[in-house]
Amino acid sequence: MPAPDYSNPMYVATVARMKDVQASSHTPQGAYGFLLSQINPRPRLAVSTHFPVADDTVHCAMNSVAQYVSDIGGLGEKPTFSSDRMLISVNHKTGATRQRKAATLDFGSSPLVWIDPTKKLSPPKYADPYMQLERFEEYKPSDGYYDTGY
Repeated sequence: MPAPDYSNPMYVATVARMKDVQASSHTPQGAYGFLLSQINPRPRLAVSTHFPVADDTVHCAMNSVAQYVSDIGGLGEKPTFSSDRMLISVNHKTGATRQRKAATLDFGSSPLVWIDPTKKLSPPKYADPYMQLERFEEYKPSDGYYDTGY
């Protein structure tokens, strides 16, 4: 792929929109441990699903788990992070969980989405990406957390 054209208004608008979506509807990976610490009793299976999963983001989430959930053993065999083709089976008799990946095409991809720049898009449901959120008791960044989520 070519390098991004930072001067292109469509590129700038796309990045801004993606940041709004991320800020308004995704939990930062640095909050994963905090969220788990609020669940009592601890779940037998905890699967994070609502942040982009990559080596660096999982590392950040595991730091958060280590910081907030000292009894990590109470979360089942290990914290699990969602990924493409993920399958989890739970033995209904023993409660044992098994994580696997489905066998699919190695090189398949999603189609690219192209939005005709001459067409006017519908206005967003919320003008402010935080409008629908109750922010009084939201997670506050702490050590090892940055605005970028890493």
